[in-house]
Amino acid sequence: FLHFVNNGPMRAVTIKGLPKNIKSAEMYVTDASRGMQTIKEYRIDNGVVTLTLDPQSYVTWVGIID
Repeated sequence: FLHFVNNGPMRAVTIKGLPKNIKSAEMYVTDASRGMQTIKEYRIDNGVVTLTLDPQSYVTWVGIID
């Protein structure tokens, strides 16, 4: 699990150094109108992923081990 708080506008975030056995992750968002809503699944390439954080949101990111 990784958690992010974005107090600003929408932004891209790159995460490096993830374990090689995690090949994808699901992202859930909580904000003023959504509560733990599944947003999308991200593919992880060689321990690196770039994701987009919605504005004014709390994001939970759950890695899926292959």
